[in-house]
Amino acid sequence: MNPDGITNLEHAVNDVYEAIVDEDDDYELDEDAVWLREQRSLNKATHWLKRPSVLMIGFPLFFFAIAFSIGDSTRRMITFKLACNYLAGMSKEDKCDPIGTQLLVSNLYLTYSISSAVVMMFAQGKIGTLSDQYGRKLFFISIISMFLLARIFKFYVMHNYEYLQFGLMVATEIASNLTGGMISLISLTNCYIADVVEPHQRIYSLGLGMAFLFVGLSIGPILGNALLSLPGHVHDTISNIDTYMEISELEYLPLKFEIVMVFLVLMFLVFVVPESRSEKARSKSRTVSLSRSSSSTNVVDQDQQQEQLSIWSRVGDVLNFLKPLRLLLLPSEIAPNLDTAKLRRLRIVIIILILVDCLLTGVGISLMEVYVLFGIYKFDWRSIEIGHSLAVACSSRAVMLIVLSPVITHKILQKWLRFRVLKSQFDMVDLGVCVIGLSLEAVGLALLSLAPSTTWFLIGMSIMSFGALASPSLNSAIIKFYPESKIGELFGAMSLLKNMFTLAGPVTFLSIYKVSLSRWNAPGTVFLFSSMLMLFSTVLILVVKKLLNLDKNTASSLTRRPSSIVSLESHGSITDNNNEDPRSHKPSIPDIHRKKSFVEMQRGPQ
Repeated sequence: MNPDGITNLEHAVNDVYEAIVDEDDDYELDEDAVWLREQRSLNKATHWLKRPSVLMIGFPLFFFAIAFSIGDSTRRMITFKLACNYLAGMSKEDKCDPIGTQLLVSNLYLTYSISSAVVMMFAQGKIGTLSDQYGRKLFFISIISMFLLARIFKFYVMHNYEYLQFGLMVATEIASNLTGGMISLISLTNCYIADVVEPHQRIYSLGLGMAFLFVGLSIGPILGNALLSLPGHVHDTISNIDTYMEISELEYLPLKFEIVMVFLVLMFLVFVVPESRSEKARSKSRTVSLSRSSSSTNVVDQDQQQEQLSIWSRVGDVLNFLKPLRLLLLPSEIAPNLDTAKLRRLRIVIIILILVDCLLTGVGISLMEVYVLFGIYKFDWRSIEIGHSLAVACSSRAVMLIVLSPVITHKILQKWLRFRVLKSQFDMVDLGVCVIGLSLEAVGLALLSLAPSTTWFLIGMSIMSFGALASPSLNSAIIKFYPESKIGELFGAMSLLKNMFTLAGPVTFLSIYKVSLSRWNAPGTVFLFSSMLMLFSTVLILVVKKLLNLDKNTASSLTRRPSSIVSLESHGSITDNNNEDPRSHKPSIPDIHRKKSFVEMQRGPQ
């Protein structure tokens, strides 16, 4: 083979590479970014069945969502029947009051939320960092495995007892969340997607990952209703659940399908899904973690260390799950090139973005139980209406993420309004998507509180689905401020904070629902309160625009992350008055590759 031909080919490739890097304002000069780019390049040449991709993780997420929701409506109705049987057994007339049943089930859901949130905190504080060190796949398997065992246990409790077993039902819910629950599963999915796609593709790809979830959640109730519609089954409403009731074997059929599907998803994860994080990146994360541990251990001498191990070290190990939260404040070592004032302003921006994302998640999760309670009480929903409402809520969000998201982002915001995409900070496209999503979600919530019928209630839920646009945009914007090596830890910290919101959220929203129902017979008050929170979030996003001095002409800043540490040179109000080209201080990535290439090494120094 002609060496000159190889040389020319290599220079041509390097020239193309350099052109690409020059156009990428967000290119990061750190080992993690280089490794991820190398891994993504290798992935393109890998067989699709062994290639980590959005589709590869979206496929099991889709079927898990079907399994998660296929038995949801019948599980809720069986829970109401068991609760009624419990109250009827305590009554001389062998009857239960519908409002009393509502309050008992509300208390059960409230206990679910509080106990599960407390348990999830410990897992969520660790799972992000550990997934950086040991890979995402291991923790996907652990979450699904624990969920499967808990669902089998819950099926046994609901199938073999005539009355509501409050304590055992709570125990099954706690067990299903021991490894982090649904929030950790979503965070891991975001980590997996961030590992395998380029930064400029993240908004749509993260939305696509959530779309897999929502499509599955919309199909599950439909399949569950199909199973419940088999001959011989009568759909009960809460109005005729007022006395001791037998539960037919057919009602448990969706729960059996759920267990089988979760098992199949687990097998797919174990034997098919590839790891997204390369061995180099995992090894470096472990090395960094060990070096930090050893440096902190060497601060004290051996005698002092032995004394402290018995007391403070054990306490520290227990409380260490909160450590990732520090990352959300953008520590100074993450952005060493910013002065104090600019760093403080940037911290405020990040805190606002994370707060809005947590509010969006907290409200969405907290209202899930309220939707069903409200529909059963006001519209006499049966299992089939519960299934339809869940299907409409999830399918409309999936349509938003798959179909309308690229239309709004590319056609309207970028081409029509000419907003620019900034790859190193929150931009006008992010702002536009968030304002549209949050404001329309507020409108939809207000409509829910005034809905006179199921049809109007479903219309309100469809309008609310615009809120699904905001979360991927927020997640994509937040990770712009951090190095690639911190993605898992960052999402772990965010899931931990979201869990705190979901801990306080159900307590707040179910309490508002119960008080407004029992005192004023106005259960829709909780939706008005939620609408106000979404309007408040919209205002916060506009505050971010002011802090960053964003407009349609704002240019992207150049981000450098030496040694896996972010070095931000931001634009506008947080930009240094320095006209010197940062690239003059460091060799470009193509130059580094060229110096280490086979041809250059063969030439030797010139």
